[in-house]
Amino acid sequence: NIFRYVRRGRVDAITSLHGVNAEIIEFTAALNSKITRKDLVDINFPPGSLIGGIIRNGEVNFGEPDFRVKVGDHVIVFCLPSSISAVERLFS
Repeated sequence: NIFRYVRRGRVDAITSLHGVNAEIIEFTAALNSKITRKDLVDINFPPGSLIGGIIRNGEVNFGEPDFRVKVGDHVIVFCLPSSISAVERLFS
């Protein structure tokens, strides 16, 4: 729970994967988040991270290249520790 408050961006949930040095983070896209400014294909997503899904109005999207994250979307991201800081910047 502490990590939810020390991470940048609006973090709704965090979990670690047992036996794997990685985290799954659920972000909510905020008004001025960089992630909302371009289609996914045009975002320089950090190496060591992967969007697992985007939830909008109760429907799940798996991030087709021409998809654009909107304010209020919940984005599930798988991150290696080395990529967390860069991913946080996309959501802050």
